[in-house]
Amino acid sequence: MEAAPTNEMAVEEVERAGFDEGGADFAVRPSFAPLASARSARPDVSRRDVPMSDGRATRRDSLAQRVANARERRREIELHQWLGSILIMGVLAMIPWTTYLAVSLPVRFRAHNWNVAWVGFDSALIVVLALTAWAAWYRRQILAATAIVAATMLLCDAWFDVSTSIGTRDEYLAILTGLLANVPMATFFLWLARRIMLRTAAVLASALHTGPAPRHAHDVTLPFVAPAPSVVDGSPPDRDRRAPSSPPS
Repeated sequence: MEAAPTNEMAVEEVERAGFDEGGADFAVRPSFAPLASARSARPDVSRRDVPMSDGRATRRDSLAQRVANARERRREIELHQWLGSILIMGVLAMIPWTTYLAVSLPVRFRAHNWNVAWVGFDSALIVVLALTAWAAWYRRQILAATAIVAATMLLCDAWFDVSTSIGTRDEYLAILTGLLANVPMATFFLWLARRIMLRTAAVLASALHTGPAPRHAHDVTLPFVAPAPSVVDGSPPDRDRRAPSSPPS
């Protein structure tokens, strides 16, 4: 039986051949027998030995993750519903208490620590305005919260200044200060907070393809307690329909 050629034999055959009669290099075609030998020496790996990903396991894990996300959303919704219920009960409890104060409090009352009350309130207002300035300078999202707090405190300051100054020599000064300073600044801060909320909601709506952006502040929902997508297919309803279309070329 004739022995199969080796690599050394193939190289020697090429060197002995040299050039063809016309002097041009010929196309070297070495023997494929060494390659066949090397291929036969490799271990036989069949398709059955290669681990295949289980599609059912992947779908099962994805479904379990969607169910867990739906449960987490449900817990967030229940938490906010409990918070809303507690606040409603507080509102209902304050109605009779306010009515009682309206009929029982005297028109005049000699207060103690009057200076401490007003200096403490104005000091807190200074801190809130400073935080608002810092958040505006560094473009922080907390600017919406500090703006609402600043607006609330400015309106409270104007209310108590005017209501406690009526009938005194400081009456007109308190009214002018409230109308020309406190109320305009509070209005600006409320407008600023509304603008931040609406623009943030617009960015989220565009990124998540959840439909048109809300146009009113009371329409902005919390994104982490939004209605859960369908657990069957795991995608928001009508996502393709509500996705913004690309501009025509």
